[in-house]
Amino acid sequence: MSQSIKFGIALVSSLMVSSLAAQNVRLLPDDSLDAVLAKSVDVRPTPRQIAWQRDEFSAFIHFGMNTFTDREWGDGSESPKQFNPTELDARQWVRAAKAAGITRMILTAKHHDGFCLWPSKFTEHCVRNSPWRNGTGDVVGEFVDACRAEGMHYGIYISPWDRHEKSYGDSPRYNQYFLDQLREVLTNYPGIEEVWFDGACGEGPNGKRQEYDWRAYWKLIRELAPDAVISVRGPDVRWCGNEAGHTRKSEWSVIPMPGDEQSWEISDKALSGFTRDIYGNDLGGRDVLMRSRRSSPLLIWYPAQVNTSIRPGWFYHKNEDERVRSLAELVDIYFGSVGGNSQFLLNIPPDQRGLFHENDVARLKELGDVLKTTFAQNLAENAKLTVDIADGDSIGNLETVLDDNPDTFWTTTDHPRAVTLIAELPEPVRANCLILQEHIASGQRVEAFTAEIFTDGEWHSVANGTVIGYKRLVRFPDSTFSKFRIRFTQFRVRPTLASIGLYFAPAILSPPKFIRDRDGNVTIKTPDGTCSRYTLDGANPTNDSQLYTDPIPMPKGGVIVARAFPLTPAKYVGDVTNSIARIQFGLAKAKWKVLDCDSQDAVEGDPSKAIDDDPRTFWHSRYRDQVDPMPHHISVDMGEMVAIRGFTYTPRQDQWDGGIITRARFEVSQDGKDWSVEADNVDFANIVNSRQQQVVKLPESVTARYFRLTALRTANDNDYASAADISVIVE
Repeated sequence: MSQSIKFGIALVSSLMVSSLAAQNVRLLPDDSLDAVLAKSVDVRPTPRQIAWQRDEFSAFIHFGMNTFTDREWGDGSESPKQFNPTELDARQWVRAAKAAGITRMILTAKHHDGFCLWPSKFTEHCVRNSPWRNGTGDVVGEFVDACRAEGMHYGIYISPWDRHEKSYGDSPRYNQYFLDQLREVLTNYPGIEEVWFDGACGEGPNGKRQEYDWRAYWKLIRELAPDAVISVRGPDVRWCGNEAGHTRKSEWSVIPMPGDEQSWEISDKALSGFTRDIYGNDLGGRDVLMRSRRSSPLLIWYPAQVNTSIRPGWFYHKNEDERVRSLAELVDIYFGSVGGNSQFLLNIPPDQRGLFHENDVARLKELGDVLKTTFAQNLAENAKLTVDIADGDSIGNLETVLDDNPDTFWTTTDHPRAVTLIAELPEPVRANCLILQEHIASGQRVEAFTAEIFTDGEWHSVANGTVIGYKRLVRFPDSTFSKFRIRFTQFRVRPTLASIGLYFAPAILSPPKFIRDRDGNVTIKTPDGTCSRYTLDGANPTNDSQLYTDPIPMPKGGVIVARAFPLTPAKYVGDVTNSIARIQFGLAKAKWKVLDCDSQDAVEGDPSKAIDDDPRTFWHSRYRDQVDPMPHHISVDMGEMVAIRGFTYTPRQDQWDGGIITRARFEVSQDGKDWSVEADNVDFANIVNSRQQQVVKLPESVTARYFRLTALRTANDNDYASAADISVIVE
């Protein structure tokens, strides 16, 4: 055996041993860039974090009292007798999830209304007092049993915010109550691998200000479920920052966080650090790390989870049965999340029967079939691999990147100037997707790469990427070639590669998209090679529905549903009859103008942006030079008398939550002077996270020329207000 091979084996073995011990590393104000980068790759995930990351596609199961009250956030006043899922079958949930390729599921054991899906001895607000199973049922127990029987990993969501429990707001008493319930669940249902803590809370103005004892919660979980990750409001997994399924261009797992102790998860600063919402386009890039040095933060391993729902809401609502996300949209989210160094957590809400709805089940199977078809064969499995390393040497067996074993990997000696991996295939293949995986147990290292294919006698770039991390899925145009290469153009100390794969993803038909101008004319955009048919009565379009040819006049708004019809259906996988999109428009705004606005930011606060029908723009109250006190309002002149049946509010759609209205008042006027309140103290449940348009129907129509929307409460209880769009619904 040569000395170089011995050295390579020894170094790889050393890396694998050192990677077993997770560690946090502190940055110092005088650290150089090289020192900062070297420290960042010394940060390693724990075994529980690695296991969580490998369950790359998870399911959220929002089920409970809200399922039967048709709400998103219950208030705790519901009667347990309302809960009665007469056909509940947890095995059906698990099997439907497995069909999609899901390997982990999380159940809402207790949501904000405080109703417990297990027979808790600490409250009467639980399944024990429901008619379901004659009071002997246990949803959590049946869920756990089903997961065990089907080989599914499982976790629980248990809400610290409890709107039913009388001790809530008396911090010591409630913390003990919550700890009792947490201990009850973790003891009665062993094997839990994730505890998911929601940070939502609508209390405060009513005087109830609960201080959660997070340190005690975490300590108990570590004692009773040491293999469980604590997610979102916890030290193991962070929220990506939205509920739309979006990921950052560069999703870093190693990020700076405040902390006095080397064990970030128990430090006092961690308690304040993790509760801040982690927004921003870059959380761990070079510039971020260098700027953060002045506060001497800890660099920690804090991977992202991307959560979104298969429907607009998180709980089941019958009126959303035809609004299940399209196959194309779900595949895009999968590629962006799992393929963007994150975990994908897809919510699937059981209906009032206690079953996944047939439309959801069908879409899950479609998704699973597409993923199986796409990744059935690694087209590079028989490739001949070589590397070109400037100022460095190869370490380890390069062929391990094709063995599907995430624990084996290839790397280089320290600080090479450039690294290129070349793959020569036995014969030409048609491909459009590339998988790259780092060996995350050895840290996160790659910062930029380029993928190139060899055609027509020369190299052509088909994709550029930034971080890789656990997994990077790179899509590029359909191409036929017999040679490709990956150039690692920027990395920290040295790159590692655990896996590489080349695949062909079949075409999926995307649903139509709508554009409406201020006069109310709607344009329907469909993919090339398709036409569109539409309805205006809410029904799904058929072959006999109106063919779209010219913009559709909808000056009074309403619901429009469109479906794309491919000219060559065989080109696409999945059920092409499900390529449907629907939207509800309010009154056209050609005559509208802002009558009055009490506060506006000098740069981005133009109130006319709230009535421009463009969700990318928004009005924002004053905040740069000073902050005006709440409440804030916008008054609108519609230019004519209108019979108003309701109103809509769309929050800002970017990554920030400043000024999102959570409680509102709606008023109307015939002369712009005398106003009548038509809806007051309207709560927009979960709006900060979901960013869904809020539609509020009035008890009866009211005729007016002017309307006013007033923000009574906004995100984070500050004095900001904002709106991407406000509108009215007419008869």
